[in-house]
Amino acid sequence: MQPLARTRTVSLRPADPSYPEALHSKGVQGLVEVRATLGADGKPSDLMVLNSSRSQALDDAGLALVTRLQFAVKAPAEGASSPAIPNATQVVVPVEFLRDSLGTLSKKTCAEFGVDVAYHRATFPEQQVGDMSVIKMTIGAMVLGGFQRTGPSPLVALAKKSKSAARDIAEACATSPERLFLEQFKELMDKSPG
Repeated sequence: MQPLARTRTVSLRPADPSYPEALHSKGVQGLVEVRATLGADGKPSDLMVLNSSRSQALDDAGLALVTRLQFAVKAPAEGASSPAIPNATQVVVPVEFLRDSLGTLSKKTCAEFGVDVAYHRATFPEQQVGDMSVIKMTIGAMVLGGFQRTGPSPLVALAKKSKSAARDIAEACATSPERLFLEQFKELMDKSPG
């Protein structure tokens, strides 16, 4: 069996037509890994889900997307008897469906975050709210912003405050769904002991 090559992650947001509105509006998000065989022309075939997103609809959307992709096939080196990517090369294409981006965090409401939390808890019961991609993205933005303002030394305290806020954000947003998620998160960080 040929070794599997990994492609870069295809990351989709709600504006992309490959991410069905009926899914992202319900907080359905995740990562599906699709295995495909590449023909000499770079077209994928024999697709299958290697690792599921835990949503059949997202898995199906990932399969449909990969079916439409065209992969670059390298021309054979001069004098070589076979192409650089031979026929029937196996690849893994990670397809990530995310409701949020750094550009949308400032507009996200606590009510929208509540939808994400409900889906995450139902689909990934073994995980914590702090494991959600929107939380990791928010903490990354906070730490990066803190680093740019203060340098590396206060980052440990900032990281601790972020973890504390991540632990409490679901409950805080549930009591104030009209608030903006990012404002609520920042407020929790400010209240947290460093």
